Amino acid sequence: MIFKTADGSMREEIIENMKIGFEEPDSCVRFFFDNKVDLNNCIVCIDDNKIISSLHIIPTKIYGENGPIPVDYIYAATTLPEYRSKGYMSKLIESSNKISYLRGSRASILIPANKGLFNFYNKLGYKTFYKYKKITISNSKMKSFVKKYGISFSSFSFENVFNTYLKNHSNLGDTVWSKSDIEYAFNMNEFLDGINVYTNDGYAICYIQKQNTVKIAEFSTIPSDVYNLLGNIYYRLPNYSFYEIILPTNYNHININGEIFNHGLIKPYTSELKYFIKKISNSTCDPYFSFTLE
Repeated sequence: MIFKTADGSMREEIIENMKIGFEEPDSCVRFFFDNKVDLNNCIVCIDDNKIISSLHIIPTKIYGENGPIPVDYIYAATTLPEYRSKGYMSKLIESSNKISYLRGSRASILIPANKGLFNFYNKLGYKTFYKYKKITISNSKMKSFVKKYGISFSSFSFENVFNTYLKNHSNLGDTVWSKSDIEYAFNMNEFLDGINVYTNDGYAICYIQKQNTVKIAEFSTIPSDVYNLLGNIYYRLPNYSFYEIILPTNYNHININGEIFNHGLIKPYTSELKYFIKKISNSTCDPYFSFTLE
């Protein structure tokens, strides 16, 4: 069994494995590889000359007390179905952590694909760190916002999007993505037939879920623009029963109660960062994992 960084000769095999592992169409996986993947950041497990497991460690940062802290985001971790539940992924993650640390990252962060995986990652040294609040708004309520507050339209400026993101997601522990990372997330959503909504002071990444529901995975704007952004979402997507919005836990600019969920985990590599994480976990601050790049 070999654990190593990938090279160009492995590209097609990794793509095929991801299509199988995530049951994703070829076009979706290739969009990721064509627009985001650096194979130097792809770690693979090889057995009998076959890639059986892979993951990507995407460099990013989180806000620390003295500035941004370099971390790696584990993304698209998958194992071929016939090799699952045999310990390959645990060893692959441990290998990726070592590579990540040697490259200068001070922690690993990730989003479990389902609730059952929280315990799996806990056993590998990851601690629950990120949370979010989910609120659900009915169609009639969204329509009432439009009637009460009206809508003002604006021309798109990605510079406004990026500046809004930096301004609104800068609490301790929050992820710090680059402009190109965020642009990729918006482009990926459009590629998957999602709808990106913009105002002069905010943005929202929206896509359609089952049960006639619009999922708003990113919603960010200044307080005075909240209902304008909601109105623009309704204008673009008016015929759905519910609008489900993901927000930081301390977001209170929409007067609707929400439910809090665990979202992501972190594994510190240094004692200094362990102390930082413990300090945040013992406070009222819930770090927010914006832009999971999906």
